[in-house]
Amino acid sequence: MEQARVRAWGAREGLWVVAGYVALGWLGNQMALGPSHVAVLWPAAGLSLAAVLTFGAQAWPAIWLGAALQALTSFWPSHGAATALAVGTSLGTGAALHALLGSWLVQRRGFRLAFDRVEDVFNVLVLGGFLACLVSASVGIAAFEAVGLPLPGRALDGWLVWWLGDTLGVVLAAPLFLLAPRLAEAAPIGSSERLAWLGVTLLVVGANFVGWLAVPLLFVPLLLWAALRFAPARAVLAVAGVSGLVVMATRLGLGPFYLPDPLASAFALQRFLASVSVPLLVLVAALATRRGVEEELRRSTTLLQAVIENIPDVLFLKSHPELRYVLVNRAYERQIGTSREAVVGRQDAELFPPERAARFAAQDRGVLAGGELLDVPAEPVETLHGTIWFHTKKVPLQDAAGQPQYLLGIAEDITALREARAEIESLNRQLARRVDALEAAYAELEAFTYSVSHDLRAPVRTIDGFAQALRETYAAGLDERGRRWLTHVGEGAQRLGRLIDDMLELSRVSRRELTVSTVDFSALARAIARDLAVAEPERHVVWDIEPGLTVQGDEGLLRIMLTNLLGNAWKFSRRRDPAHISLRSRGEGACRVFEVVDDGAGFEMAYVDKLFKPFSRLHTDDEFEGTGVGLATVARVVQRHGGTITAEGRPQAGATVRFTLAGPERTEM
Repeated sequence: MEQARVRAWGAREGLWVVAGYVALGWLGNQMALGPSHVAVLWPAAGLSLAAVLTFGAQAWPAIWLGAALQALTSFWPSHGAATALAVGTSLGTGAALHALLGSWLVQRRGFRLAFDRVEDVFNVLVLGGFLACLVSASVGIAAFEAVGLPLPGRALDGWLVWWLGDTLGVVLAAPLFLLAPRLAEAAPIGSSERLAWLGVTLLVVGANFVGWLAVPLLFVPLLLWAALRFAPARAVLAVAGVSGLVVMATRLGLGPFYLPDPLASAFALQRFLASVSVPLLVLVAALATRRGVEEELRRSTTLLQAVIENIPDVLFLKSHPELRYVLVNRAYERQIGTSREAVVGRQDAELFPPERAARFAAQDRGVLAGGELLDVPAEPVETLHGTIWFHTKKVPLQDAAGQPQYLLGIAEDITALREARAEIESLNRQLARRVDALEAAYAELEAFTYSVSHDLRAPVRTIDGFAQALRETYAAGLDERGRRWLTHVGEGAQRLGRLIDDMLELSRVSRRELTVSTVDFSALARAIARDLAVAEPERHVVWDIEPGLTVQGDEGLLRIMLTNLLGNAWKFSRRRDPAHISLRSRGEGACRVFEVVDDGAGFEMAYVDKLFKPFSRLHTDDEFEGTGVGLATVARVVQRHGGTITAEGRPQAGATVRFTLAGPERTEM
């Protein structure tokens, strides 16, 4: 079904057109009746129109040259060079003008090379033939009269024969040349049918031209056979072939169209060819259109059937009003466990338990009466595989008048989905119970930690106080060992006091309610750095705090976090002179990463997992004092602000702590 398009044109194509026109012109001359050179059928006219339709206007010089050469070879031997040149020039001009005009008229109406529409036949026969051939016939007769060549009868009679001859040449030859490339593509004809057609053709030809029976209408069923059974290309070839045989037999003085008067014989033959070939070509195009529609319908039906069969969900179609199954797909057979032969033509009452069948019927009648989609989210159906839960949708299929004709249903097996949901709900309930238990245990642990830490403060202060009193009052009465032991008691009490304070702070960090505001992170860090410098003025530390850092969070908790981080960096870099401590960031928004970097003692990465656990220390008290709770407090503050925290370092090469603060948590435990 291709639109007519211009094909590539070159010297080879030009030579073929020239040679073809000369050869077909010779054949046309053989079909002339009487002493005139006016042919009953001029197939070269069909070649010229087909050439321009196929290759475009660029083919006209080859047409002109072919027509001129054909005229030269025909008239030079009998009428001399001057007459031959004059006639050749005129006939070449007429042939080229006919081809250009006919092609322009045909293509204006959207001609297609497939020649499978009645309008394509009309375009070629009427516009490219009857109408455009007025030009070639008029130019040809004018040239003949100008040089005095004989015409069959009067000038008007000669013009009419010429015009009909060119028109029949277009009618019979143009479709043949246009469809020639499709001869190889056409489906093969069976050998028995080919032999039968050839035999009948010979019989009809013999009957009409050898004298057995002069009934020209016998050609009609023969050509109808070709039109009905053969592809368009072969049917056109059959029409052209039979028409050529009729003309040649008449020229030989045989058959019902041979008359003593050549002009009368020509008119009779042309009328017969036109009355037979034109309707048959229209029939060929109409049949091709029907075959195309049938093929498209077959492809659409096959595609629709493939879609229906390969839909993974159950699909069924019921008739109205009987509600009998008309169609079910492969998924229906697989999931319900019943073959389509046992389902199609039956009602639900014959396939399902009475209660279930009655419910299905009520649903279906409601859908057909209401004309709207019915969505059944979950429905059990008893099958040979057990009970299956389906999510079913039913919709009426209506005709153009809006009357229901069928009911279409699609059902999705949701059995596994329901089981998975039930399992998820069970797991969620178990998880909720465990979360409640963990929250209760966590709350009890925090309360216990706070209570123990708070209750231990008074005894620790008492121990520290009495140890101090002993040193001040009875130190003179103690020997060196006693005084050393007394010092250890006091230092242990003070260390325990600091640990209790850190534990209380960790508990407060976890329990306190957040107050969110915009916090100037840079200013907060600079204030902590000043406090550290005041506490140890002898230290030489180079601070690098990125300006303009702001975050959303609880200012109090963020101060505790930065105090611990910068304090650790200060503490572990005390052996550097000068030491370098920096606070900087990378990225933007929720993806911003903050870094606290120092060039202090560092740590082994093998122990990095211990850093943020309470009471886990990587250094002894002799190296660096501490309780092991500070970084655990930092991690808890970061967690409450929706962030993450990591660290990396190397021994004696410093450490880097990175953390994010995506956003404060919304729910307090």
